[in-house]
Amino acid sequence: MLGIIMGLATWVLDALISWHFFPGKSFLEMLYAYDPQRTLYVRSTVVMLFFIFGLIAGRLISTSEQTQINLHENLNLLNGMQKFHAEIVKRDDPNTLIEKVLPLLDKAFALESIGFFQLGGSPPLVTGEFGDAEIQDEQVRGKLIAKLQDFYKGQEIYSMEAKKGGEVLLAPVRMNDRLFGVLYARNADAIAFKEHNLQDHLQVVCNDLGHALAGLQDLQDLNASAEKLSSLYDNAPVGIYTTTLEGELLFANPTLAQLLGADTVEQLRSGQGSVARFYTKRSRRDDFIRLLKRDGFVVDFEAEVIGLKGEKRSLLYAARLLGSVDKGDLRIEGFAMDITKSKNAERENQILQQQLTESQHFKSITVLAGGVAHEFNNILQAMMGSAYLAQMKYPHGRDEVWRYLQDIQESGKRAAKLCDQMLSYAGKKAMLLKLEKADACLEDVLRILIMNAEAKVKIVKSLEAPQAQVRLDLPSFSEIVNQLVSNAEEAFSKESGGTITVSTEVREFSEADFAPYKMFRRIDPDDYWVLKIKDNGSGISPKDLPHIFEPFYTTKFQGRGLGLPSVAGLVEKFDGSLGVRTDSEQGSEFLLWIPVARAVVIEEPEENAVQVEEELEGSGKIWVVDDEPLICMTIQRLLTPLGFEVLTANDGEDAVEALSTRDPDEIRCLILDITMPRMGGLEALTQIREFMPDLKVLIMSGYDESDSLESFKDLKVDGFIHKPFRMEALQARLKDILS
Repeated sequence: MLGIIMGLATWVLDALISWHFFPGKSFLEMLYAYDPQRTLYVRSTVVMLFFIFGLIAGRLISTSEQTQINLHENLNLLNGMQKFHAEIVKRDDPNTLIEKVLPLLDKAFALESIGFFQLGGSPPLVTGEFGDAEIQDEQVRGKLIAKLQDFYKGQEIYSMEAKKGGEVLLAPVRMNDRLFGVLYARNADAIAFKEHNLQDHLQVVCNDLGHALAGLQDLQDLNASAEKLSSLYDNAPVGIYTTTLEGELLFANPTLAQLLGADTVEQLRSGQGSVARFYTKRSRRDDFIRLLKRDGFVVDFEAEVIGLKGEKRSLLYAARLLGSVDKGDLRIEGFAMDITKSKNAERENQILQQQLTESQHFKSITVLAGGVAHEFNNILQAMMGSAYLAQMKYPHGRDEVWRYLQDIQESGKRAAKLCDQMLSYAGKKAMLLKLEKADACLEDVLRILIMNAEAKVKIVKSLEAPQAQVRLDLPSFSEIVNQLVSNAEEAFSKESGGTITVSTEVREFSEADFAPYKMFRRIDPDDYWVLKIKDNGSGISPKDLPHIFEPFYTTKFQGRGLGLPSVAGLVEKFDGSLGVRTDSEQGSEFLLWIPVARAVVIEEPEENAVQVEEELEGSGKIWVVDDEPLICMTIQRLLTPLGFEVLTANDGEDAVEALSTRDPDEIRCLILDITMPRMGGLEALTQIREFMPDLKVLIMSGYDESDSLESFKDLKVDGFIHKPFRMEALQARLKDILS
């Protein structure tokens, strides 16, 4: 192509020169004509010019082609680098990044082979290999290992060896200060590679790859941290939130949404108004903000909230105040912990503690009441016995002294009834339990109460358990009903009167059924026959309610304060309980729970002591053991005129010591008190039975007969007499035992 162009150019130039030197002819004639007159020098000049022109043109053309080749190579490299950086941006894993960019680098640098050694451990080892198979050559790996220390010290790209005009290059790839790996590259023309500075480009690429890997690692760490933080926020057992000072919710985690009754955080945030709307008391929110403004933080702040679904919870807050007033970006960040269960447990614990305190209080009072009643019975026994003995010195009705002594005995009986009430409260009253139909027994008691009720007091009955059987002591049951109805009547004013509703039912009661009532004692859930006595009177004041079962506590002007306490003591003997619920506007409601009997157990009543038809006469020795000397002396004075020799001891220890030296046949009977100092009656009789197994024994006590004899069931007791007793009753018991 260049020869054709040069020939044409020579032809045209020759015509121009000829036309110049030989005027008179046209340029076309000179272009197509050959004139031998043209001089030699002209043609020589033309040839020289064209030779010079050809040289210049050839050189220019050669330079242009090389420039185009270089430009094309640079464009290929630039295009490869663009693709390389695009892949760096897209990758999210170091291994996939390297696998993807190796082919791009191979194409961009026109390499014959490319690979990558991934390093790890200390000392460094090859942990991964990517690229052509030839990088697994042992010689290559050996030279790589030898150069690692130099790469660690900062050496850049290294030419390992020449191969058929090309060379093998090792280029380090560093992630920050750590050597991540080494790039293996084999080119075809080492000289051309150096002339075009491709080694430097390759090192720059490796540096960029290291930065990309470091950035990718940072991004992975950041994503992992973000995932952990997000998981912590989403799954935290406490509510996490951010609000404005005015209460606008800026952020909340799912736990807080759940605590406030929302299914999702979006549902919680979509609600209108301040978070203060969740507080049961707006003043608590005000206190919360006040503490934040004062201290900048709040810890252990308790508040009750009501969620979107109406459930009430107790939350424990911890928060801090962030931002500044000047910038107007004040906000609250904090935590909310659900302490509803612990608060409920705390309340239940307080209730149980209160019940325990009351139980201990009641127990101490019952012990005191029982002890006082026992001591009074001893005193009354001595007083009534002495009056009886004095009365025996005078014929009946002979003078006023005899009547005075009779009055003393009658007063003693009244005092004994008071002691009996105290023993009832202490649960130690003597009673006989029989299986009874409770509704029928109640009908008998109500019949009399309805007849004797005040004119303006109406008693309405609704008995719904006619077949229910419970264990009752009829006199005690009658006393209970009379006392409860009497209390209900006293709740009415005399002018207006009122209505008393008496109802019964049988059903299973649970702890929840007991909860509304102030109870004398706790009982287990079970099937109960329940007697409900409800009035529409004035109710019991909150001040008096905690004390209604305490002895000697009364709101009556002339009351002794043993009404409800003695009733409660009797109910306990039935294995039941007594409870009350009261309201100043709706009156009071007393409930009596008695367990329904599961087996038929009938106890025949004991025959009451009667007047002695024939006066007791006898002989022999009778021992009286009691810690009250006056009782011993009274019994001694009663029995001695009847022909007995009466010996006494003031406690069990003296009795055991004295009887151990006596002949068993000469002792007719032992009259033994139960409660005495040093050694009580139970321990004394246990020892006495070892040497006098057949001795007649009469037990005396101010406590319940069944409770007293239960302890002596294995010691062969012949009789029991309850203090204070009449002398006639003692003679009757002795006559039965000795006959």
